[in-house]
Amino acid sequence: MRCFTSPDVPTDAAFTVSFTNAELSGRGRFTYMWTDQARPVGLRTLTHAWQYDSEGGPLSYERLNVGVYRVHMPPLGPDDLGMAPT
Repeated sequence: MRCFTSPDVPTDAAFTVSFTNAELSGRGRFTYMWTDQARPVGLRTLTHAWQYDSEGGPLSYERLNVGVYRVHMPPLGPDDLGMAPT
């Protein structure tokens, strides 16, 4: 995840993320989260108030640099079409 101001200057900011791979009726995964800190220290695992994962897994994020974040979610299951986001 990258956050920018205008004109394309990296900045720390709160953000939201959503993910789905529901290509088949009744199957797939839906995940969303929003951050509670723009400058977390280390890996920050979110409480259920800040995230949802239809697979029930915990979601977390970390700040790598100014305006650069990595979102973590549990591995996808065998029905999730081989996708592996990090």
